[in-house]
Amino acid sequence: MKIAARFPIKANMFLLYLLIIGHMAVLLTSIYLLTSASAILVILTISAFSYSQSYEQYLKVTEFEDDLCWSGDNWLVHGEYGKVCYLELMDTSWITQEFSLLKFIQEEQQVAWLFTRTQLGEQLYSQLCYLARLDLKQHNTSPSTNN
Repeated sequence: MKIAARFPIKANMFLLYLLIIGHMAVLLTSIYLLTSASAILVILTISAFSYSQSYEQYLKVTEFEDDLCWSGDNWLVHGEYGKVCYLELMDTSWITQEFSLLKFIQEEQQVAWLFTRTQLGEQLYSQLCYLARLDLKQHNTSPSTNN
């Protein structure tokens, strides 16, 4: 399999710190403002649940066992046992100057990964954005096969 470009999927420490600090701020503010122990307990429980769900989502968009690859025609990743999984880029992906949240369909499941300019570097991030925008444009301009 020929690979034209590789884009590493890796942890984003800034996003993780933001997630932790945000939840801690809500928790500490509620402890400071609330006087009822039962209300503080409710906020503590809700904050713990919110953090666990947020952290789970964080892991889904920042961790994978392989890099995202562009073959020149298709997006792909190597899954379990080296199996090549082809991906279809969804038009609900976010592409900005500083970060991109690329959403794909992989074997009838939706996956998404976060890429940032600081993590990939200027050149690799620009290449990722160019390829993603080009792929989205081709999907939107290709004739529909639905009758």
